[in-house]
Amino acid sequence: MLVRDLMLVDTPKWNDDLIRNIFTHEEARLILSIPLRNYWCEDRWTWHFTANGQYSVKSGYKVGWTLETHLTNRPSTSGDSSPIWKWVWQLPIPPKVQVFIWKMLHNALPVRAALSKRKAVPNPYCLRCGEEIETVEHALRDCPWSSFFWRASPLRLDPALIISSASMADLTHELTKNKNEDRDALFAMLLWTIWYARNMRTFQDKEISHNECFALALKCLHEYQAVRDDDKGAREKVRVHQWQRPKEGTVKINTDASIIKGEGSSIGVAIRTHNGEVLKVLSKRYDQEFAVDIMEAIACREGLKIATELHLECVEVETDCLIIAHAYHQRQTNLTYLGRVIDDIRELSAHFTCCTLRYIPRIANRMAHHLAKFAFSLSGCNLYYGAFPSELNHLIPVDERLC
Repeated sequence: MLVRDLMLVDTPKWNDDLIRNIFTHEEARLILSIPLRNYWCEDRWTWHFTANGQYSVKSGYKVGWTLETHLTNRPSTSGDSSPIWKWVWQLPIPPKVQVFIWKMLHNALPVRAALSKRKAVPNPYCLRCGEEIETVEHALRDCPWSSFFWRASPLRLDPALIISSASMADLTHELTKNKNEDRDALFAMLLWTIWYARNMRTFQDKEISHNECFALALKCLHEYQAVRDDDKGAREKVRVHQWQRPKEGTVKINTDASIIKGEGSSIGVAIRTHNGEVLKVLSKRYDQEFAVDIMEAIACREGLKIATELHLECVEVETDCLIIAHAYHQRQTNLTYLGRVIDDIRELSAHFTCCTLRYIPRIANRMAHHLAKFAFSLSGCNLYYGAFPSELNHLIPVDERLC
């Protein structure tokens, strides 16, 4: 028996009677709670380990590494959940410097010792001093050029600490354990400029002085943080703090989803006119706990289905799930179940004269949010559809309440 055998022949809906006759009560309840697409579609292969359902070499390598680690009971070396890794990704430094630090801590920088083993260079020796094998520690710490760099740097590091550290990971841990964000960011930038100067010397035969490196580190750090602060300020200026009425002749559809462990999933939909009048609302509960992004997409789809039944022409859909807004506008192939729901949303949007979908913060999506929560309080029925429920009037701010 295939899954399609459990559906009605003429429409993509579950065959309720058949399922209840074949399965136990609990199994039937779980199957019937699985949402289906609005339209028939061909079966297709999907790759479970990527967001878009398409195979990539990177995801295949990750799965293979995970399986090997699990089967051999070997501890993973990635350690991305440890404090030092969280420190790397939270530092206020350019992404390229974060990646550099990550590679350094993984001992994955293309130093000559590593390149020599792969026969990519004739010998493993440092091109600066010519005396020692160029490992990560030598390039960034032990080479005479790098050693003087740290003694003269704005951080004024203790030479004893530098010498006593067994590796760059140990040195990084010691220098960042006090969690001084400004000092840590400068430390990361200085490491990057050492590597930058090394590459300029190696590939362009251009020597960069220590003072030039210090100036470059400070310049790059200040420029990045200034742009980041300006961008943050701009986002704050345009941030929507309350529900905004659509223009006259347009109807707004607000959607949201909720997951409660042990109780299932739910969606909330509110459809309002330009003067704030509530046309219809929907609260619906599902017995299964689906992924949040899938439920958010289903909420958008259900909202558009209601809009088509109401014969509306121009609609604005708002969701507080950024993933859904991005997926809708990217127009890229997504083979996962989420991708199929997004396809449904696109097909439904074609029924309207004009239809937009955008992201808004939760604070501007309160009515849909409360409707999603309201679904868990429904007794004897998993669905509420109609006018705005009077039980929620006290939860909705004055600017959102029907007058």
